[in-house]
Amino acid sequence: MESSGNRACLYCKFVILSLCWALCGFIHGGHWLIIMCLARDGRQRWMALAFSASIWFGVLITALGGTWCRSGTSVDCPGGETMSRACLWDQQRPAYQVIYTIHYVGLAWSFSHWILDGMQLLCWCWRLSRNEQLTFFTSDVEVRVWHYSAVVLCTTLVVTLTWTCLYDWSTDEGLGALAGVLFAEIVCIGLATWLGMTAVGMYAEFKTFIKGFHEEG
Repeated sequence: MESSGNRACLYCKFVILSLCWALCGFIHGGHWLIIMCLARDGRQRWMALAFSASIWFGVLITALGGTWCRSGTSVDCPGGETMSRACLWDQQRPAYQVIYTIHYVGLAWSFSHWILDGMQLLCWCWRLSRNEQLTFFTSDVEVRVWHYSAVVLCTTLVVTLTWTCLYDWSTDEGLGALAGVLFAEIVCIGLATWLGMTAVGMYAEFKTFIKGFHEEG
């Protein structure tokens, strides 16, 4: 009966966490606030608050930059499109190029954070229900502020390089294909992180085994 109750509690926590994530979590970071409430370790609570604040900061940069870019500071694109990669770099003033890029870097941070978080929600909920530390996916490598921030930062850089330098996009053709490419990149980086952290955990266990073997010998 106790096991059934624990399972039901786990499902309820996962549903609440997933809803907070799914309902535009890349804007408000509410799923991290739920994690903060569920965590029983002070360091984890502060980490959750920091990640939630970083998502808010990314949204703030997006909003402020977007407001400036829509204030009539742009030069009309020769092809008639609202904006394209060619128009951004060939026609717009340097100040506009910088602010336009920075405001989408903010969005890339928040959105990358959101996708990577979503890929790990079930694992994190399971860890929290057992009063354990959050780890990267199913690995034994603990999530720490700077480690996870580095993963999100690398993802943000890849996304930014893609839309600024590699993918030829235009608002006239729609941005669905670009969004699909960026989403796939974030998921792939998430999977690579999972494999990498799993390998790190396995290597640590192997070193512990070898050390114990030598001590016994």
